[in-house]
Amino acid sequence: MKGTQLLVPHCITDTTITALVWLKSPQQTPELPLNIIISDCYAAFNPSNRMWEKFLTEIEKQEKRGDFSEDDYMLLRYSKEARNILMDKTLGDEEVFSEGTPKEVLEKAKENILRIEKERSDNLEKQIQKFNEVLKRFSAFVGRISYYTIFVVLFITIVLCLGLTLMNNFIEINCIKLAISSVILFVITIITVTSGDSIKSFAKKISLRIEKRIYNSLKSLFSN
Repeated sequence: MKGTQLLVPHCITDTTITALVWLKSPQQTPELPLNIIISDCYAAFNPSNRMWEKFLTEIEKQEKRGDFSEDDYMLLRYSKEARNILMDKTLGDEEVFSEGTPKEVLEKAKENILRIEKERSDNLEKQIQKFNEVLKRFSAFVGRISYYTIFVVLFITIVLCLGLTLMNNFIEINCIKLAISSVILFVITIITVTSGDSIKSFAKKISLRIEKRIYNSLKSLFSN
């Protein structure tokens, strides 16, 4: 425009230069504004260099004085947790920072670490409980199958042995087969009589032992 003077400032910020360059060809780096916003937000959540140097100087002084142990000093100096708590306590204002700030940061950091460890421990305990429940259900399922299998096998065995014994009165049966069936029937009878259980109860006891053995074996296997 005629009569208008073009003024060039002696000094210009990097933000202004970046904006001017980006406006000339925004299609080349369309994500730049978003990245700048993210960068600014990240910087806002972290202490400034001056604040951090002040913090480090103070904790070094107190560590040499014996106020902090070596572990406490390492926690304050290198943990991300300490940086976050420092910002929460001071909101980035150096005027709020005092000699007691590092101690407050340390106490809060330890409290947070203990809380996180407890949450992890609780979550791990819940996972272990869920896993044990799965093992119990699986073992119980195998136990039920074992129970029905044992009961059916015993029942069929008794029926066959009794059948062979009774049929011997009407038809001639091989002596070996008859002897085997008699022995099996005798053994089953002795077991049920001495244990004081019926065939059903006997099968239940065996299946419970199998269930317990499977559960303990699987638990031991996965624990290792």
